[in-house]
Amino acid sequence: MGNIKELIKGLISDIRLLIYPGKAEEFFKKLKIHSPRYMIKYILVSGIFLFLGYFLDYAFGMSVFFGYLAGFTHPFYTSIRKALTWYLVAVSIPIVMGLSLNLFGEKLVKRKVGLDESIAIVAYSTVLGLVSGIFKSLLETWIIHILLIAYCLYLLYTAIRIRFGFEKAVSCFIFLVVVACIAVMIVFKFVAFILGLLIL
Repeated sequence: MGNIKELIKGLISDIRLLIYPGKAEEFFKKLKIHSPRYMIKYILVSGIFLFLGYFLDYAFGMSVFFGYLAGFTHPFYTSIRKALTWYLVAVSIPIVMGLSLNLFGEKLVKRKVGLDESIAIVAYSTVLGLVSGIFKSLLETWIIHILLIAYCLYLLYTAIRIRFGFEKAVSCFIFLVVVACIAVMIVFKFVAFILGLLIL
């Protein structure tokens, strides 16, 4: 329990720095390297906010409203399944990107990138997108979620540029974005299929 409290405290502290572009650059210069296990917990905890936001949207929010207009509704269990699907997709993507950076780091940035560093770079770059998922719960605030996802792309590029240099930043950034897009499609279909079998 103490570890979770410490993780949440660190998460809040990180968000306060990463939300400002100027402070974000300094953040990545002094990147806090933790174990891959810690960073995966960090991603999973951050994603809880996304799960709650998507669940509230599917159960009570604008998705329900537009569903009624289209002539269908979301049963309660369907809201859980859809929110869980997006949660599993969202937390999988940073992990896949981190593993890819670790595996292909020497080709991309001409040096070996340790698993602890690669997952840390991607986790910190995407944390605002995960946490801002809570804003999906309201019609008035969902745009904040979209904007912060876009901001995460800036953070990812900034992190790569600062850690590996400007010359290698563009190709590495494009590679990771392509990996993320492919991973979203594969993981989404796989998770939706599995949950469709488990939650009927």
